[in-house]
Amino acid sequence: MRTLLERVHRRAMRQVLIEATIVEVELSNHYQSGIAWDRLFDHFRLIGNFPSGAGSPGASLIWKGADLSAALRLLETFGRTRVLSSPKLMALNNQVAILKVVRDVPYFSIRVTRDYVGSRSRDGATPSYTYESKVHTVPEGIVLSVVPQIGASGRISLSVRPTITHITGYVPDPALQMMEARVESRVPEVQVRELESTLGLQSGEVGILGGLIQDRLMHDNRGLPWLARIPYLGVLFGSRDERTVKTELVVFIKPTLAGDPAALLEASR
Repeated sequence: MRTLLERVHRRAMRQVLIEATIVEVELSNHYQSGIAWDRLFDHFRLIGNFPSGAGSPGASLIWKGADLSAALRLLETFGRTRVLSSPKLMALNNQVAILKVVRDVPYFSIRVTRDYVGSRSRDGATPSYTYESKVHTVPEGIVLSVVPQIGASGRISLSVRPTITHITGYVPDPALQMMEARVESRVPEVQVRELESTLGLQSGEVGILGGLIQDRLMHDNRGLPWLARIPYLGVLFGSRDERTVKTELVVFIKPTLAGDPAALLEASR
């Protein structure tokens, strides 16, 4: 009985080093429907099932290689890539590990109280307003939640949930418009992209999550350096163009058992 309890305790205290790379791919004109994941089969040793074609939402695959830079170079064939975050964290067996790379963006809500001075009736009375403001915050950035489960054979089951929030713009507070108040308050519009999947990996293998596609508004500033930044006069020396691009979110994740010295040495390089 004591031996069994010690075995269970050792298994519960095992740790996993988790390396993740979250990449945003600005899709080229040839791949507007998404990354052609089936093309990866010609470049890497893949295991498991993966839907053929492009744009499969929440799709996942497994790659036996260890060099993530090679995978990132391959993604560049589908469009321009941008690494959003590359976190590393240690996680206990069967315990939630959360990494946050966010900033709190403040905004204010305004409460307006309208009263009528000098009269009990609203007819002919002059309204007076009382304003109260309250600060709120909206997180913008990346939150990665991972739960590793280590099997008796050393195989790792990963429950992965990356969430990316992005403020796309601001809209007027409709409550103030209904009150016909003389102040303006703008509320942020938040876009959330989220994946949730479970991967079965060996120590050192790389799992890939992809398929989340969105339209994103991009701003391109053109003009003569410095002159285009002059207030009011800058419009004479430059221009600002808006374009809509399609992007796909890709998450690479690699677990390494803490008791695997060779794999940990490779991960530290």
